Amino acid sequence: MTVATPASKNKAKKIEVKDIMALPLTKADESWFNKEFVRGFMSVYKDKTFIITEDDKPKILGPTNIKEKEKWLHGTAKEEFNDYVLTGKENYKALKLKYKGKLVGAIMYRLLDETKKTIYLAQLFIAPSFQGQGIATHLVDKILPKLHPDYKRYEVLTRHQNDVGMLFYNNLEFTIGDTSLVEKYGYNPLYYIGFYNVR
Repeated sequence: MTVATPASKNKAKKIEVKDIMALPLTKADESWFNKEFVRGFMSVYKDKTFIITEDDKPKILGPTNIKEKEKWLHGTAKEEFNDYVLTGKENYKALKLKYKGKLVGAIMYRLLDETKKTIYLAQLFIAPSFQGQGIATHLVDKILPKLHPDYKRYEVLTRHQNDVGMLFYNNLEFTIGDTSLVEKYGYNPLYYIGFYNVR
């Protein structure tokens, strides 16, 4: 369930991705994370129609359901921050991305020690004012392999409506997996698509 990095229409100064620093997310980053998570994913989902689960029932959210989408994203951000940062679960990792002292994005992922050492990319977003500059690509292509050189397989899920995420992983030469990849992480293949890559 990842990637909110549409090409930005901002006139932000071009950054040098080699200067991006990846540091552990901490409790002190929670407010920033929640705000930018919602902003980042709203830039993808604002005009989309998709289904969420609310009270164990499917619920359709369309382009006019902005407040409900924001509420759903706030809940997701809080849940993910709790799982990946606050509870200290084994092999759950959360990094903030900084450029010249500014927070520009975050990633949450799990290290899976199955027969194949796998990194499951749970959440990845870039702050809207820094989107479209290659930060997410640099993270997946350079930073994660440097941090975890023994982990060669990457897996990720995106919503079917997340055209930005699907394009991003396609450009990184990820392959679409079958429905078992989605089900492996407890999600419904009617709502999500799984991608994988061996690097």
